Parts: sequence; C-alpha cells; structure tokens
Amino acid sequence: MIKTYKTTLSSKEQLNFDIYLFTFTLKDPSILEFVAGQYLILFVPDPSGTHLRRLYSIASSPLKKDNFELLVQIVPQGKGSEYLQSLKVGDEAMFQGPAGMFTMRKNEKDIIFLATGTGIAPIKSILESSPNMKSHLFWGLKTYKDIYYLEEFKKIAEENKNFDFHICLSRETDFSGIPEEVRKFFTLGRITQSFEEKYLNSENDFYLCGGKEVVESLKEYLLGKGTVKENIFFEKFT
Repeated sequence: MIKTYKTTLSSKEQLNFDIYLFTFTLKDPSILEFVAGQYLILFVPDPSGTHLRRLYSIASSPLKKDNFELLVQIVPQGKGSEYLQSLKVGDEAMFQGPAGMFTMRKNEKDIIFLATGTGIAPIKSILESSPNMKSHLFWGLKTYKDIYYLEEFKKIAEENKNFDFHICLSRETDFSGIPEEVRKFFTLGRITQSFEEKYLNSENDFYLCGGKEVVESLKEYLLGKGTVKENIFFEKFT
C-alpha cells in the first residue's frame, strides 16, 4: 500500500565524481515495508509552493526496515538530484510509496541482470535479499574510474556461489588501468558483447534496468535474438 513517509537524511556519501549514496532514516511512520526492486517517490519542493515528484529505486535490502538507501546521479539542472544534493545530514525529506513492479517472478530459471549506471540500484536490493538465487549480473559503466559497489558485489558473490558478476567497461581499450587482483570481474566493451555467447538462450529470464533508451535497445536486442517477451522484465529511467 502506498503511504507518505517523513524521513531525515542520515548520511550522504560520494561514490564517484557524480554518483552519491543517500541514506534516509524513517520518522513517521518508522518502518518501511517494500519488495526488493520497488521505488519511492521523492517530494521535491517547488517555488510555486507545490511539490514536484521524482522516482528513485531503493538500493538497500528490504531487510532494513528503519532506513533506506538511494543511489543518485547528480544531473546539472536536474530538479530531483539538485534538491537531494542540497540536503544536509539531519534535514527532513518526504517520500511516497513504495511502488513499482520490477520485482522477482517465482520460477526455476537462471536470472540474467543487465544494468547500466544507477540502474544497478534495484538489482543490488534484489541480490541482497535473495541469498541463494542463481543469477548473473552484467553491469555497464564507461571506465574503471566510474566504478563503485565493487566490494559489495564481491561480498554477495562470496556468500552466494550461485551468483557471478561482470562489470562491462564500454570505453576502456585494455586492462592496464585496472588492478590485477580484480581484473577477473571486468570485461571490455558493451554489455551485449559480454553475455551473449554464454548466457543468451530461451531458458533464462532477463531483468533490464537503466536509462530509457538503453533499456529499449537491450529489449529489442534480446527480442531480435529470439528471447520471448514474457522472459524480459524491465525498469526504465527517464
């Protein structure tokens, strides 16, 4: 059921040059119940005296009930991200939710997650709340300096032997700038180059999350390769 939540900002952490992790603590009500993969609606104050609304996927596990995390790219002149960036620890913020259908379907198929940028947020929430799920993650970023969450996904992989992940760097031409001890987690090129040969078959379910154009492109790519639309689930950011 959709509710309105009063929260306070408890931490703001910069993960790379334009990605921040915001943690909010629930005040009223004091507990948030949601399904991994869902989002919240942020109320953004507007000069007119009303509120704009911006949607953000929850990046933390639903096992955390008194606080939640949002992964946000700070976009110049973006109303939502600039408002969040202006908040100081202890400031109040209002949300509504939870909402969204980017949640796991119950079946025995292997799960293939395809994400770009902050589209990783709901997938991280799903993975942290599904400790034994058989799944493979392909996450697209541009360069190694864009990386964050590496330690978090290494920990998930250590605890769940049925999970593996590949961070796909579309603008790196070699591995020279990547520490040797973590190179096994990275591939060069776009997401489709990395997963097609091993994982593209009709027995898998595909969960796509990222910018609208990227998700549409990935969906059309999968359909063009013979994946049936019933096996493709997605969340698009505008």
